[in-house]
Amino acid sequence: MNIESFLSAEGLTQPPILDGEVHRFKPEGRSDLAGWYIGSEIQNESFKDPLQIITVGNWSTNTQTTFTSKNRFSKDQKKIKDAELERLRKKAEEQKEARREEARKMSVEFFNSAPKATDDHPYLKKKKVKSHGLLLEEDRIAIPVFQSLELFDVHSFQLISPDGSKQFIPGGKIQGGFFIFKGETDCVYVCEGYSTGATVFEATGKTVLIAFSLNNLKNIVLKAIQKYGHENVIICADNDRFQTNPKVGNPGLDVAISISSDLGVSFKYPKFKTDLNQGTDFNDLLVFEGISTVVEQLSASKMDEKHPSLRNGFHFLKVDSKGNESWRPDYLGLAKYFKEEVRYANTEGWQFFYADGYYNKTSDLELDKLIIDQISKVPEREKPSYTLGAFKKYVKANCLYSESDFLDSKFKINMANGVLDVKTKRMAPHNPRYFFKYKNPYDFSPDATCEAWLEFLRDVFDNDQELIDLSAEIFGYTLLGGAPFLHKAFCLIGTGRNGKSVYLNVLKTILSKANYSAVSMEKIGEPFHAVQMDGKLANIVGESPAKATIPSDAFKALVAGDELMVSYKGKDNYEMVPTARLFFASNSDPVFRDNSFGLQERLVIIPFSKTYTDDIIDPFLSDRLVSTEIPGVINWAINGLCRLLERGHLPKVNVSTQAKEAFKMDADSSYYFYRKYFQVVAKEAEETVESIKISSLYPLYCHYCDNSGEHKKSLKVFSRDFKNYIKQDCGHLGVYEMQGYFRTKRLIPSIELQELKNSYFRPNNAKYNEASF
Repeated sequence: MNIESFLSAEGLTQPPILDGEVHRFKPEGRSDLAGWYIGSEIQNESFKDPLQIITVGNWSTNTQTTFTSKNRFSKDQKKIKDAELERLRKKAEEQKEARREEARKMSVEFFNSAPKATDDHPYLKKKKVKSHGLLLEEDRIAIPVFQSLELFDVHSFQLISPDGSKQFIPGGKIQGGFFIFKGETDCVYVCEGYSTGATVFEATGKTVLIAFSLNNLKNIVLKAIQKYGHENVIICADNDRFQTNPKVGNPGLDVAISISSDLGVSFKYPKFKTDLNQGTDFNDLLVFEGISTVVEQLSASKMDEKHPSLRNGFHFLKVDSKGNESWRPDYLGLAKYFKEEVRYANTEGWQFFYADGYYNKTSDLELDKLIIDQISKVPEREKPSYTLGAFKKYVKANCLYSESDFLDSKFKINMANGVLDVKTKRMAPHNPRYFFKYKNPYDFSPDATCEAWLEFLRDVFDNDQELIDLSAEIFGYTLLGGAPFLHKAFCLIGTGRNGKSVYLNVLKTILSKANYSAVSMEKIGEPFHAVQMDGKLANIVGESPAKATIPSDAFKALVAGDELMVSYKGKDNYEMVPTARLFFASNSDPVFRDNSFGLQERLVIIPFSKTYTDDIIDPFLSDRLVSTEIPGVINWAINGLCRLLERGHLPKVNVSTQAKEAFKMDADSSYYFYRKYFQVVAKEAEETVESIKISSLYPLYCHYCDNSGEHKKSLKVFSRDFKNYIKQDCGHLGVYEMQGYFRTKRLIPSIELQELKNSYFRPNNAKYNEASF
């Protein structure tokens, strides 16, 4: 496609001016200058022919399209093209914002000075509604366009002529804009236009928001939900039933259904009794059938409309050919009610009810009770015993969900005031389509701070900013929940009275009691204890006994997110998918049944090296931090989480690495043996090396263990771990593993036996090639 064809398709017939400035034009079918374009021509030695770039947009529809005269670009050409596109984008955005500001100032001035419209305006008389806060601009009524439900700041106006033609003030911000009829807020309606909104307001006395267009409807529903809550918001949809194009369908109703599904709100639409081939909205219903019909349809219980058999205990009356009446169970009706209203979900082998922004685990007994509460309303009949079981089967089958049926909640945190996207730090309303099994009890407050908390950390960590930043990332990782993708557990080590308890108490508080467990580390492998961690964000153990032994297999499974068999007493075992991050404090190094290389790499040690005496300990420090700074601590943690997600792994912190190295040296005999007597070095270019098998080192290792009283590993485990130590050290030299061998283009690592200064080994300076191991 050439530039002429592109411009013609975009409705621009005049020759373009490619001077890097914004130019406006009248789009097809419009009388205002809502169309715009900006373009330039790049003449550069990188391009054989001048590169033409042009972006054409429409401010009224908030759309734009870009054309370039060349489709394929080299790396350098792409940089030039992208830089120019960004410059043009910023220029167009500046022009758009300037027009918006100009329109806003004009609107504010008009809002403060224009006369009020009266009920006898021709348009209002035709629609049989009154003026509610409208102004008058010559012979046109003017409807303010607000952007905030808190400030009610006017940004533009919609102007409606006596004949019904509509126009917005050019350049004004319309997206996200609304007009409000202020009434009772126990029920809040959202609709498209003024006449519909006025009809609904006059029929109900409830608060009504108008969105001005179908494209803007979802934005205003979101604002209404944020202000008034899901349960109070109802969409008053247009019933566009006379569309002749089958591809278009019924736009008003289709969009309402889509928004209802996405955001969990209800909707109503007008149902016409007349045979007239006209009428689509509630104002048309008023004009054709009267206000009483509008009141009847709007006041009808939305539950009765959606679930006709509800009032009769989900039974319907059946009359046979002889005129005998009987009540028959509406199994599918009850199943639909539980799915759409009770928000029951049968998934992951468990049962949940959605309430207060998250899914609460429930039992068969609770399900029985709720079903009986509904079906017992059936009139004049004795229910047979099989009915409950049959109803229950239908409910469970129709409310069966898999993980893919829910929206992806990755990188989202379920806060008290909505769902936080941690990457954008934007909030969305609570939504049953997210399968959250928890809710944080605190609001996300982006401006909250935590100076006292940071002062505490600076004190206990001796102003080590790396350790403070690491803590923020760990707290954020825990708040996020979900699969434990870091495959790490966190051990707080240090003698008593050093701040570990305050550190963990603050972590517990930002999670809330319902979202963490406290299973002792030596019991994490026992099914009846491990089950307490199911669905939790963390397992936090304040102090582990010095001699407690941690079961290695269960520890590795929990840290890696691998399934673990658990059970409640008296019930069958089931597979738990772990989500809880493991935290435990100890006065000394933890003891594991198995100190393999893989287990050691899963541990992050946070050292607490200070000791506080009675005269400087503040016994109420945790209470003060919890009572005043939790929203700020949450912000601090989320900022740390953002750094972690961008990097993909935790940062290396010197004191933490040193503490972990000391733990590994103390806990693992083969690691101590390796570190004390061996090191990986880079082979010089002309150097020749001897080779040695790891298995030949095993007798020396056993001799060392026998003389030092250390626990001996088997030859198989020793060889495996020794190879891992070599592999880890080779990584620091830029070596990577391929087909079981270590390769590098520049450095061929070798293992050097260091000079030994004890009686176990004779001094040996020989060098060994690792390729034979």
